[in-house]
Amino acid sequence: MKSDNEDINGELATKFLKEHTKNKTVVGISAVFYAMLATDAIEKVDILQKKQVTQIEIVAGLRKKLDKLYEFTEEDGAFKIDLDGNVKTFENDKKFLTEVSNVKLQLTYFELLYHPTAKGTFAREWKVNQKPFRTTWSTGWYINFLKYEQKLRTGKSKLILKFLDNETKCYIERPGDNLVQELPESAAKHAKNLKSIGDFFRNDEEESFKKCIIEITKRIQPDSIEAKFDECYWNEKKGATLPTLVKRKIALFAQLNIHFDPEEKWISDETRKKNDELAKAEKPKRETETGES
Repeated sequence: MKSDNEDINGELATKFLKEHTKNKTVVGISAVFYAMLATDAIEKVDILQKKQVTQIEIVAGLRKKLDKLYEFTEEDGAFKIDLDGNVKTFENDKKFLTEVSNVKLQLTYFELLYHPTAKGTFAREWKVNQKPFRTTWSTGWYINFLKYEQKLRTGKSKLILKFLDNETKCYIERPGDNLVQELPESAAKHAKNLKSIGDFFRNDEEESFKKCIIEITKRIQPDSIEAKFDECYWNEKKGATLPTLVKRKIALFAQLNIHFDPEEKWISDETRKKNDELAKAEKPKRETETGES
């Protein structure tokens, strides 16, 4: 979603986010919940009955509420609005403008970033393990933090090692999800020590490479690790100069239980079989080093 000069392409980012909310459910808490109060849309929501509202209904409800806010009356420094017979009073301009800003912000989000097939549900009071639980802005932050730190899983995760000519990129991928996720900070600081795999091999620094990968996996506990190689590592027809070097040291990946794209032509069946055997032999050692069980 970046242009050649590394600036974020707003149009592509908006399209990407909208597509990712297609047929998805949005749970609104905190500021979103307050923006939705006294709208036609929130009256249709029933958590227990699993009744939700569409993006179109959400947008219509927020736009109607915003229009009502613009029709305020002011008296002795207080601001009053009539929401279909329900008169709400804001004791000062700060609280009133906060309400206007929040409603306008949520309206903009739902109009620009959510697909028309997306649905929404909104609540502040929940029950968790049969006990009352109130959601605030910190709840959303904490859930996101847990997911980012790989402590809250929505499915299996895979650590991807993308070996380019001059660098190695790491990210997290989940099966069936088009999104990729950057490493959490605790793992990213170790990923910064990863050079290109060619540099590690040329300088006989396999142990340094192993240490980096072990430290990363300790922190994100991926279900699997997959290596993706740039053509410079295997396509001799396009001038690759590294296949011989990689073939000679490829057993290192078996020690770390790193899988390869089966399309990598330079990995022979014999080598693949040998790698599988090494992986089985090294697995108990790797589990001890990474803390896996």
